Amino acid sequence: MVSRFVVLALCVLVGVPAGAQVEYLDNGVVRVGADLSRGGAISHLGESGSSRNVVNIRDLGRYVQQSYYSGPDPYLPDGTRQHPAYAGWGWNPVQAGSVYRNASTTLEPWTRNDTLYVKSVPKQWALDDVDTACTMEQWITLEANRVNVRNRLVSARPDTTGSTACRAT
Repeated sequence: MVSRFVVLALCVLVGVPAGAQVEYLDNGVVRVGADLSRGGAISHLGESGSSRNVVNIRDLGRYVQQSYYSGPDPYLPDGTRQHPAYAGWGWNPVQAGSVYRNASTTLEPWTRNDTLYVKSVPKQWALDDVDTACTMEQWITLEANRVNVRNRLVSARPDTTGSTACRAT
């Protein structure tokens, strides 16, 4: 079992990444933050009024975020290179960015009333700086001590290889 001290120490050591543009919602009970410089992925979750963060943001694969999988395996469009640790990896858009530390692009962020909305173009996880032919949308709201997140993936893949669920309509 991990002690509370170890979790707190890890959160303090990780901190906020350089260049982060975090937009927060805070209802006096809970505070949640989405990093607009990393596709709007959730980078902060903690009690209101506290600097403690329970989200591990050591690399772009650890944020609280959308991530989808499909074929073909491997997914290697012409002119791309796959990270050696992910040889054979399929189509995998990730909201924060890629294993190569290329951040995803936020297209449209807004905060209205009690909702934080982000629309982004995700990166392919295993590929070096490859945008995905899709967009991700995320709506975050707070209710008492609960964070509600609604997500949507809109695929525009030109290929129909893999899953029919990923086919563009």
